[in-house]
Amino acid sequence: MLGMLAVDVAVRVPGRSQCAIVMRNGLDDIATHTARNGAIMSRTYMPRQKADQVEWANTFASVVNVNPVLWGLSVLQSTDFVALNASLQSAWTISEEPSTRTRVTLEFRDNLLDAMKTTARRLVSIIQVTPSVSSDMLIAAGLTVRDVHRAPAPPPKTAPVIRNLVVDGHTVSFSMVDVERQTGRAKPKNILGASVFSSVNEVPEVDVQDWTFEGNWTNPSRITLHFDPTLSPGTKVWVTAFWFCSRAVSGPMATPVSTQIQFGGLSNGNLVSRNHGRRKAA
Repeated sequence: MLGMLAVDVAVRVPGRSQCAIVMRNGLDDIATHTARNGAIMSRTYMPRQKADQVEWANTFASVVNVNPVLWGLSVLQSTDFVALNASLQSAWTISEEPSTRTRVTLEFRDNLLDAMKTTARRLVSIIQVTPSVSSDMLIAAGLTVRDVHRAPAPPPKTAPVIRNLVVDGHTVSFSMVDVERQTGRAKPKNILGASVFSSVNEVPEVDVQDWTFEGNWTNPSRITLHFDPTLSPGTKVWVTAFWFCSRAVSGPMATPVSTQIQFGGLSNGNLVSRNHGRRKAA
């Protein structure tokens, strides 16, 4: 059984009732502090002007990519946004140059800008509910500071139930539901999302720090993990998760579920799945 660990300023790991730390805060290496607790920012983090939006994307990408796990994001989520931002910056430069400013380059730039805002909205929704993210960090990344006067929600009392597990090669997809309402998709009351972890081993890890943090999901009805493509077919992998709320606390860890890496075809792992369709990454 996993015990409770004290909260510092880092990423949550599975525990019985509260969150724990596995990393130190690297904020001093990210940006200069520009505000303190209680700082107020605009309700909308995204600027109105396109040029300002492009500049915002560059700042956000550079700040968050220093240590994406600290922000509640997976490395893959961060690197994908960095790549998208690089394409946007290049397209913007080309569209602003008179000799290359055409209808085609303008349309290509605007399409990338829309894609950036859509992706950013998804990532920001995760960051804003990650308890390890401080007000200083939000400001450094150009995001809205949370309301520090809001009444704290009680800690989660139950663990999520992992179900509908499907394997396609090295990709594992599943969903999570409230243990008390398994027929619906709704999260428990006051729950903002779920932290997901994985492990590659014959048995589930005992030490909480041996699990790999995969990211936070605000929509637990569709979760997709991409395991190391060099893993051999038949390799056993595990997934687990726990709910978290607005306070820096998490609920009990879900019962770990295992499956095996496949050659490429779909498999139900060790759970019966009624959904055999492919799912895109969250």
